[in-house]
Amino acid sequence: TDANGYYRMENITMDTWYIYISLPAEYEVPINEFGQPCFYKPYPSNSPQYDFTLTPMAGGKEKKFAFFAIGDPQVRNTTQFNRFNTEAVPAIKVHSQDVKASGINCYGMTLGDIIANSDGTNTESLRDDMRDAFAIDKAGLPVFQTYGNHDNTYYGDGVVISADERSSTFELKAQRNHEAIFGPVDYSFNRGDIHIIGMRDIWYKNDYSTRDYATGFTKVQYEWLKQDLALV
Repeated sequence: TDANGYYRMENITMDTWYIYISLPAEYEVPINEFGQPCFYKPYPSNSPQYDFTLTPMAGGKEKKFAFFAIGDPQVRNTTQFNRFNTEAVPAIKVHSQDVKASGINCYGMTLGDIIANSDGTNTESLRDDMRDAFAIDKAGLPVFQTYGNHDNTYYGDGVVISADERSSTFELKAQRNHEAIFGPVDYSFNRGDIHIIGMRDIWYKNDYSTRDYATGFTKVQYEWLKQDLALV
């Protein structure tokens, strides 16, 4: 990007699903039609440009904000989803309203395992429901998402995950259903003087048949993280 704001993107790989920004602290969190934070655009789009329109915060960058860390919802069936939707979500909203009444903005982030896909349990259908449950009008605050091992695309019972022309590894293919609903799995944003990073840190060692995974980051993620932090 040059001094006048003109930009170009080079070396975009076949694995790219989104073009996205690290939301500046001085601007409101953009919200999409589903009530979710929207700091990304699908790639490729019908336009050669990927411009983002941001709204300045009325009072400028925040001096304080409240951050809600939402531990693994991991809904396994409709009964569990209904409890989350009718008990947990309203409780989050009530608390966020209390905090906002004191003049402090609120933001949320799940800590992974939004649904409960596992060997023999397919909860893909609950992903859309969880997106709706986390809508800003229901939860009372914008909620960012973290990718966990149970958020993998379901596999098992004859369902096979394999690389294709948009995903060079089965690991990338496994996260696509999550990305389609919640956006990128590695991203960052800024609130006040805090730089917040969300990253995928679950990687299966061989293939999904072993159910054996390790924690950590790939070289590609590490390079992305270095570039992200270079601007902080």
